[in-house]
Amino acid sequence: MADNFGAEGSAKTFDAVRTLLDSWNPEGAQQTDTLGQRLSNYLDASLNTDDRPIWEQDIIERRRGSLSADVVVNGEIGIAIIGDTRASGMKAFQFQLKALSKQFNYIAIYWWDISDGNADVRRIAEQRNVASRYGLQGLSFHRRPYTRVAHTGNRTSLTPVLEPWMVLAFVTVVIATLGYAYVGQLQESYPLIKVFFGLVGGLLLITLSLGIFLSR
Repeated sequence: MADNFGAEGSAKTFDAVRTLLDSWNPEGAQQTDTLGQRLSNYLDASLNTDDRPIWEQDIIERRRGSLSADVVVNGEIGIAIIGDTRASGMKAFQFQLKALSKQFNYIAIYWWDISDGNADVRRIAEQRNVASRYGLQGLSFHRRPYTRVAHTGNRTSLTPVLEPWMVLAFVTVVIATLGYAYVGQLQESYPLIKVFFGLVGGLLLITLSLGIFLSR
């Protein structure tokens, strides 16, 4: 940053931090401590990119504690990474936010848990908690970029499960159509038509049923 001193400099630094948080997406990190260290390194490398003397650079600190920020910028911008965004975890979040408001002039919240099931909880928390409520100069909320979560366990994502049975069902229909055109030309093969389509219909039903079951 060009100037990290004074009210104007702090506001500019906070704006820069907000922009960086919107594009931060540390893939593979799970534990909050790991995320905090990654974020600290990311902000340090992004904010201090010029040739300013070390005493003029932005100071990035790591902190720990349930009521503390995970990363602090210049001693007045606190950044908290929130891993639990379920309704049951919002009480602890409120306590933490209140504690942070007594330590910093600017606060940035980074939602790590962005599951669809907790979207309403996050939205309500953002609407209720504004800077003026805590006497802050700035309060912002950020979330990591959304990526569709694949199924865990013995199955991977939904797409690899659906594709094979959809292709098989399509092939089955094509075979049935071609078979009808061919067998229908043979009058003496009429009894075979019932057998043929009975087998094809059974195979198609089994394929569709199995595909629907696997995709659940």
